[in-house]
Amino acid sequence: MSFVTWREGLTRVVQALAAGLDIHTDSPVERIERTDDGRYRLRVGASAAAGDADERTFDAVVVALPGDRAAALLDGLAPRAPGLLGQTPRANVATLVLAYPRHVVEALPAFAGTGILVPSSVDSLLKAATFLSTKWPHLDHPDLYFCRASAGRAGDERLAGLDDDALVARVRADLARFIGLQAAPRHVHVQRWPAALPQLTVGHLDRLSAARDDLPAGLTLAGSSYDGVGIAACLGSARRAATDVLTHLGPTHAQGGTRA
Repeated sequence: MSFVTWREGLTRVVQALAAGLDIHTDSPVERIERTDDGRYRLRVGASAAAGDADERTFDAVVVALPGDRAAALLDGLAPRAPGLLGQTPRANVATLVLAYPRHVVEALPAFAGTGILVPSSVDSLLKAATFLSTKWPHLDHPDLYFCRASAGRAGDERLAGLDDDALVARVRADLARFIGLQAAPRHVHVQRWPAALPQLTVGHLDRLSAARDDLPAGLTLAGSSYDGVGIAACLGSARRAATDVLTHLGPTHAQGGTRA
């Protein structure tokens, strides 16, 4: 099996998509209101870059937020959607990149592959490990071998009770248990993603369909909390949202206009 990616990481994709657009970060939307002419007034909170809070009006809005945060913003705009969107739970996850002495790792048979998956039936904080230096040729290093470990599952709240040192110790113990990796890493980077992984439970599609039907024209949803986790699912979600917006705006807005 072969894999492809960007040498600079997936950030390259985001940068390419954002090129030429007017992007505002660190500008939290605090409220969405419907105007008398059917447009949307957004109250944008104060940020370090923009200064004071302000209000901006748009012809259409794509809400690409986790379900519970979307529910709070949509309160008052749709009678049923907030309650439906707030039913999607999210799991805490963390990723750890560990750099090992290359000669130690390469002596272990497991590293001939590209990684391991740990089933939820096993009592393990570790849920997956990707052997980055095997999987991606551009991460080949003469002295170090890079491994990315993922921790956290739906219904498992142990991450919140572990500091970074304890988390690393638990993950290292799991790696020793499953693939015999006893060596201490030379470098470790821990990245936590609290409440980041939506759990699309039984009935999600029906709830989502009802919520979308409940939204006023020009307001649509996109993102992993609605159409699935992963790049392909999010691309499909984005295409759907773009189609909804363009349909709402009509042909006169297809080549320009004011939109969010």
